[in-house]
Amino acid sequence: MNNDHPALDELAPLSPDELYRQWVLTPEGDDGVHGWRKYSLHGWQLSAHPDAYVCELLSAEGDSLGWLLEPLAYLSADGGIVPKKKLTLPVSKNSDVAEFERAFYGRDSAGYSDGTGIMGPWVAIIIGGPGGASISRVYLGASHSIVYHPQKRVVATSHNLVPGIQRNEELSLAYDCLNRKSYFSFGLTAFQSLYRLLPNHYLDLDTFLSERHWPSGALKPKHVGKEGAAAMVDHERRFLDALSSEYNSFKVFASAGRDSRAVLSMLRPFVADGADVILSTSVGSDLESQTDLYVARRLARITGLPHEVKRNTNKNSGNEDYMRRGFVRIGEAASSPGLFSSPGVHQRKPFDSNARFNLAGMGGETGRGPFWKKGVPSEPLTPEFLMEKVKAPLDNAEVKAATTKWLNEIPSEFREKNADVLDLAYIEQRMGCWQAPMSYLSGGMINPGGLSRQSTSPMAEAFCYETMLRLPVEYRAAGVLQRDMVAYGWPELLSDIPFNEPTRLLRLRRFISRSVKNPRVIFGAIRSRLS
Repeated sequence: MNNDHPALDELAPLSPDELYRQWVLTPEGDDGVHGWRKYSLHGWQLSAHPDAYVCELLSAEGDSLGWLLEPLAYLSADGGIVPKKKLTLPVSKNSDVAEFERAFYGRDSAGYSDGTGIMGPWVAIIIGGPGGASISRVYLGASHSIVYHPQKRVVATSHNLVPGIQRNEELSLAYDCLNRKSYFSFGLTAFQSLYRLLPNHYLDLDTFLSERHWPSGALKPKHVGKEGAAAMVDHERRFLDALSSEYNSFKVFASAGRDSRAVLSMLRPFVADGADVILSTSVGSDLESQTDLYVARRLARITGLPHEVKRNTNKNSGNEDYMRRGFVRIGEAASSPGLFSSPGVHQRKPFDSNARFNLAGMGGETGRGPFWKKGVPSEPLTPEFLMEKVKAPLDNAEVKAATTKWLNEIPSEFREKNADVLDLAYIEQRMGCWQAPMSYLSGGMINPGGLSRQSTSPMAEAFCYETMLRLPVEYRAAGVLQRDMVAYGWPELLSDIPFNEPTRLLRLRRFISRSVKNPRVIFGAIRSRLS
């Protein structure tokens, strides 16, 4: 697709009706968005699409603190709940920053989580003022991100809701997302003075500056390996138990991969108790899809669970109008197959207990070093190295400055372990800058169409990310975390079924395909047999 920025600019801003679940925070007195719900507190106004899930935040004494958007569950030491119209936090309006962050993430002063806190792709807006909270900040879920404009003092889900902005032509051309299938990184966007608030950062509403709040220092190793796998499974079962109090059934997107099987292993006690669980696999004609189908069918037989198969037929594929509209809807943040999803499909309403809750495995790959699995550099990481890892344009001064700023903001003691820095980059850049905006596409499936409200990736949560970062580097490099999760959670799911590996006729098909492309594969196989 050509760099037709005028065509994109003609689409923006999209109609408010098309910005499903999106919202904008502005100084009070702004007209807001016509037809959207409006909430006001201490000089600020929140306008939210009718399908957006807005929950009022209250202190322990009942004082209004602000709003919580799109939470899935709140876990406490006593159990878990699905927040509805209101959520009372274990804080007072005069609590300090540490108490608020502990309520959000379950973290102590050293930055270690006890497994409590808010779950999902949430955003918490805390408004200080007379009789209000002691701070005015915006916090994010572990994999989420939003945008903000310091001069206009606007916070929003996409550029569609920030009036009067101008395109940054140089950055738009440098990233060239639609042609390069890339995404904007390190807090940058396609627009002048519009920035992306990254995971593990908060936005100060007084100064409109973004600040890192986690990690606050080096993370001490906690688990030698299998114990970390077990801790993740146990934690996510608490999360799923909270969800099961509102939703009657689950769907697991099953493939031949590690992460989807790890998610399935979390459901064993629920299946044993009679929960309604099905497996779902999307397939095409390619070898990878056929391998997914073969493995998923075997897993269905082992578990006794029903299995649905969906063919990858996207009638909008190749339609540039659908792609452009999807691209604009998510703030031109990233390219994705989900950009082809129809803009006419609405999200489900909250608390639709008759619909299945979708579970995917994204985020779990953090535990096997996706940015360093071929080896950890021995020298200190440079901005250029990080730019190359996230596929950012290497010859742009603004990108290099943003990358340098991101690297320098990380505590020096945390930067001593390159593997941890690269995993943090994966969480914040890949999951935060690429995956998070996809939640504002229409549709309810992972591919195509983004994540609906009734979908989550259980491992893309603060406790799991922390646990993965505290595993030994050698253990992460071995890529066995998900195997150990399955061995702990539902060992029968191993049963000599390899991860991401074709078997039988599918293995022969791969061999033939590789041989056609490279005849030396045949001679290599012969030598292997003879030796």
